[in-house]
Amino acid sequence: MRNLVKGVFVVMALALAGEARGEWTLELFSGPSFTNSEVKTKGEPTVKREETSTRTGNTTSIRGRYFFPLRTTEKDLLGKLQYGIGTEISYLAMRGGPSLLGPSLTPIQFLFRYPLAEKFHFYLSVGPIIFGAKSVKNEFATDFERSHAVGLNTGAGLEIPLSEKIFFSAEYRYLDAAFQFDKVGTIVTPPIFNPIIGAIVDPADINVSQALKLRSHSVLLGIGYKF
Repeated sequence: MRNLVKGVFVVMALALAGEARGEWTLELFSGPSFTNSEVKTKGEPTVKREETSTRTGNTTSIRGRYFFPLRTTEKDLLGKLQYGIGTEISYLAMRGGPSLLGPSLTPIQFLFRYPLAEKFHFYLSVGPIIFGAKSVKNEFATDFERSHAVGLNTGAGLEIPLSEKIFFSAEYRYLDAAFQFDKVGTIVTPPIFNPIIGAIVDPADINVSQALKLRSHSVLLGIGYKF
């Protein structure tokens, strides 16, 4: 992960060193979110529980972007497409359900922007997102465990200028991540008689594990500034 972050700064440094000047932006977003969670708790061979829920909440994020200057003066469709990179810190707050460990980080985003009119822009973004989460307690999972995962952060939006430097954004955001918790509890099996060996089998400890899958949809409104 450290190498990935270094790579982001190297790319940005190269962008600054280029002869042509690109465009830097800083944006602040917020909006409602709807998150589907799937929790599977297992402890072989006797424990198996699956839970699915949808929670409302809010997503807030701050994002920095750099769009490379256009390298062509062609007026065809491809010549107007801009490429960029970005980095983002976001926080997904859910009402109930799984608990996330603070903000999440998207160390690098790949951006594609295209003008729909003289100043309006449609854009797409995609990149990895680093999440932290706690396990979900139930009658089998009695202990909290923490886990981190690399998921997907992707979105599509529209930029509308308010002035020469300030612009408004509306964006649909999709987040996806899967977590694995190796030990969230222990179940002690009672002694039982095994007719095959003709003896009583001593109690045994069974470790309980848990898998958590999150899929979040957000509608975000934002304000940005161009440098």
